[in-house]
Amino acid sequence: MNDKFTLEQCYAYWRDPGNKHHHPRSLTTGLDKSVMVSFWIRLLVDKNARVLELGCNTGRNLAELHRSGCRNLCGIEINPHAVKLLKEELPHIYDLFQATAIVNEPMEDVLTKLRDKSFDVVFSVASLMFVHPSKQPLVFQQIARIASKYIITIENDTDTKALPGAWAYDYRTGFEKLGWDQLSMLNVGFIQGFDKNVNCRVFRRVA
Repeated sequence: MNDKFTLEQCYAYWRDPGNKHHHPRSLTTGLDKSVMVSFWIRLLVDKNARVLELGCNTGRNLAELHRSGCRNLCGIEINPHAVKLLKEELPHIYDLFQATAIVNEPMEDVLTKLRDKSFDVVFSVASLMFVHPSKQPLVFQQIARIASKYIITIENDTDTKALPGAWAYDYRTGFEKLGWDQLSMLNVGFIQGFDKNVNCRVFRRVA
């Protein structure tokens, strides 16, 4: 099924997913996952770090980072319904963001506009696996360019056959070729909401 998904079909699906598991409303819960994301990031950088989430959806992870003390938070999200839900259900978070802090466009269109090393940490949670193969090289290159210290990927990088419009990418090889070193890799299947094929990888800039 994945091979039949065109780029435009991917965009159309994520702008308005009919799958109940991907509907924005279903992604407002899952605190265990968000706490883990916040824990990793706060281990690596202080609360003043500039943090960008790729595919922030309804902002659950950003909200947890905000709760932990982080304030320089930004997100990219293709789904306008998810951003609307963020504004409605987490107004205390949304209102603290600048107008451009939640960007409602495909991530590859936004990343190319950002300055080199403009974020200390760039992270993704089950979002890069849905980048179309025609855009994957560009997305990886742009992430490597705009991140100054760390990249964190929490993605299914083993078996995505059962997921519509998803692809399993080699994150370690991809980012190491772009001047980054994998510091750690942890399978997070033991955390509620993640399956056994999801790995958390932390990369550090070396070039």
